[in-house]
Amino acid sequence: MKRWILIPLLLLTCTVAFAQDSYYMNQAKSYMRDAEYYQRQAEGYERDAAYYQRRAQSYMRDSEYYTRQKNFDKANTYNRWAQDEMDKANTRMRWAQDAREKASTRMKWAQQAMEKAKR
Repeated sequence: MKRWILIPLLLLTCTVAFAQDSYYMNQAKSYMRDAEYYQRQAEGYERDAAYYQRRAQSYMRDSEYYTRQKNFDKANTYNRWAQDEMDKANTRMRWAQDAREKASTRMKWAQQAMEKAKR
């Protein structure tokens, strides 16, 4: 009679231990997917920042041209536009840095979950 009680109890214990390992492995995979997402997001923000920097340079060249032509109203307008584009670029770079930090955090969490799964 004791055998019939011990065998299911032993099977239940093994099942719970396996499910616990599986949980941590699934959690680690989820964190890794999140980290990849944030990494891609950071790369996108960096591409956007480079685009805005190129536009700012273009506006600065136009401003210089209009300054040489002594059309100071247009030169000031292009200067303002260049500054706006640089502000956008700086914002995107800050967002990229935040996304990279989130990716790094998720990778640390994944590492911790993998260590728990190995125990």
